[in-house]
Amino acid sequence: MKSLLSLCLFGAAIAGFGDCPDYDPPQETNKCCPCPVGIILDASFLYWLGGEEGLTVATGGVLNTGVLHYAQNLETVLQSFDYHPGFKLGFGVVIEREWSIHSEYTWLRGENTVSRGAPTDSTTAGVASIIAATGTPVWAVSDWFLQGTNFTQALSGTRVTSKWEYGVDLLDVMARRPFTHGCWLIITPSMGLQAAFVRQSMNVDLTEEPGIFGFGLPLSAPSQPIHSTNHSNSWGIGPKVGVECNCMMPQGFRIRGDSSLSLLYTSYTKIDHSEDPASTAFNSGSLTTSFDGYSCLRPIGKLGLGAGWGRYIYCQQFHIDFLASYDFTIFWEQNMMRKLLDDVLTGTSSGPTDLYFHGLTLTGRFDF
Repeated sequence: MKSLLSLCLFGAAIAGFGDCPDYDPPQETNKCCPCPVGIILDASFLYWLGGEEGLTVATGGVLNTGVLHYAQNLETVLQSFDYHPGFKLGFGVVIEREWSIHSEYTWLRGENTVSRGAPTDSTTAGVASIIAATGTPVWAVSDWFLQGTNFTQALSGTRVTSKWEYGVDLLDVMARRPFTHGCWLIITPSMGLQAAFVRQSMNVDLTEEPGIFGFGLPLSAPSQPIHSTNHSNSWGIGPKVGVECNCMMPQGFRIRGDSSLSLLYTSYTKIDHSEDPASTAFNSGSLTTSFDGYSCLRPIGKLGLGAGWGRYIYCQQFHIDFLASYDFTIFWEQNMMRKLLDDVLTGTSSGPTDLYFHGLTLTGRFDF
């Protein structure tokens, strides 16, 4: 805030302005222009990267006579993340004394896939000298399959593929009022409600190495690859507070920073896992597990910084505004798929990990 204020005052100083400058900020945040604005319409194009912690897919190893060993040079397969398009739609009404009510809907969707063949290092590490120094390089998938081998080790295979999908819908209804520092700095606090609907899935396919059950017990493998399917669906609602800061510059330009924080009562309507049988001889049936009736509190935070330009048109009866910003949003403790499997495997876990987004936002606004 101090840095933004300093930049604002510096811009005013070098321009040599005393009274209100020749700029056109949105009417709801401009006390220097008496013309009223009633309706606010805005739309945003989003190009955001969606990612989540806790989505490690597999770790490299060496299989020797059915026993899984570390490789000398360990490799790890991580779920890939990428940018995907999305959008926001907003509608607002300006009421008495510059108060406004603004609602906004955000739509985010994404799908990311990673596929890896067998690792390259076949040299074992940390084993006795009587054990062969090399074996079959494999991927060990202990995070996404609850079944194990007759040596009580993780399932492993020569190829692993994962696909992570998400769908996020946000609905905000906020009341706000601007406060100005002269005509150069406009600070607009806001408060209201936020609703969030988050759906995600993580599917992992493993092509098993035939020797994972050892020489004494043939694999009798089912159809390959075997599948692990994981889902998490939730909805939440709760209070949200935020603040927007606009540093007005000459010719209608401005620098804008904004932040918000919400705390939502969150109910998970679906947290489940299912996996195919690993062997008809050793594991003869599929395995499923789930959480039922899981409710909690979940915070969501947002930060953004950008630059915009606005102008009144048609005898100051209408206002147009354009903004480009880079935004960061985090959904704390959203990865309940990881928590479910950790709890089943070890009886406890360190807690769910975070879902996050960041990327470019291009916004157009029309006031009338």
